[in-house]
Amino acid sequence: MVKQERAARTREALVRAAAEVFAEEGFATASIASISRRARVSAGGLHFHFASKNALAHAVEDRAERALRQITAGAAAPPPTAPTTPGPNGDPNGDPNGGPDGGPDGGPGGGESTGPDGGPEGGPGAGEGAGRCAGGGGGGGARGGSLQVLVDSTHALMALLAHDAVVRAGFALCADPSFDSAVDLHRRWRLWVEAVVAAAAGEGLLAEGVSPEDAAHGVVAATVGLEVLGAYDRDWLAPHTLTRFWTLMLPRLASVTALAALRPQGSQGSPGCGAAPPDRNTEAD
Repeated sequence: MVKQERAARTREALVRAAAEVFAEEGFATASIASISRRARVSAGGLHFHFASKNALAHAVEDRAERALRQITAGAAAPPPTAPTTPGPNGDPNGDPNGGPDGGPDGGPGGGESTGPDGGPEGGPGAGEGAGRCAGGGGGGGARGGSLQVLVDSTHALMALLAHDAVVRAGFALCADPSFDSAVDLHRRWRLWVEAVVAAAAGEGLLAEGVSPEDAAHGVVAATVGLEVLGAYDRDWLAPHTLTRFWTLMLPRLASVTALAALRPQGSQGSPGCGAAPPDRNTEAD
C-alpha cells in the first residue's frame, strides 16, 4: 500500500510538472529533462511511469477534461423559473428532469474517462473546488435558471484556469498544432454552452429577439478569448473581469423578468465564487 501511494504521488508530481512546463513553453519546446527536474524525479523514474512526452501530455489532457466535466456535469439546469406548461398533477414547474448536460459525441454529460497513464481517477490537483458556483454547490442557479448556471459555470472555469496549471495546459494542448490532441476541450465547452443556452430559451429566460445560437457563440467566443489572454496576463481570468463581461452581456441576453434574479458575479454573491486552490508544486520522493 505504501509503495502504491508513493507511485501515485510520483505520477501526480510528474503530471503537474509537465502541465507547468507545457503551459510555459508549449509542447514542442518542453523537454523530458525540464519536466523531471521540476518534478524532482529522475529521468528513469519519469520513464517508469510515462513512456514518452506524448503520454505525459495525454495524461494532462485527461486531468483537464475531468476538471471540465466536474464543472459541467455538476451544473445541470435547475427547474425553470419562468412560466412553463404545467407538469403532471399540476406541477407549475413542469418536468424537472433533463437539462443541458450531455450532447453530441459523448460531450460533457458523459461518463468519466481513465487517464492514459492508467492511474487512478480523480487525483489531487485538477478540478479541486470546481463547481462551487455551479449547480449543486450553492443552489443559486434556481434564482436565474439556466442562465445563472451558465454564469456560475464560467466563473468556476475561469477560477480553474487561473489557479490550476493542469487545466491551463490541457486547454492549451488542444490548440497546439505540434501535439496530436486526443480530446477537444474547446468543442466540449462549446457544445455544453449551446445546450445550456438552448435550455434557457426553453425556460423563457432569453430576451425577445435573441437567438440562442448567437448568444451561445458570443459566450463561447468571450470565454475562450479570456482563456487565451489569461495565459499571458492572469488578470483576464480574475472574477472581476468576468463579472464585468456578464454585467455588460446579461441586459442584452436575458428577459426583463429573468434579469432581476441574475447575479453576474456568481450566485454566491462573492468575487471569489468558484475559486480553486493556488497552484501547487507537488514534490515526490
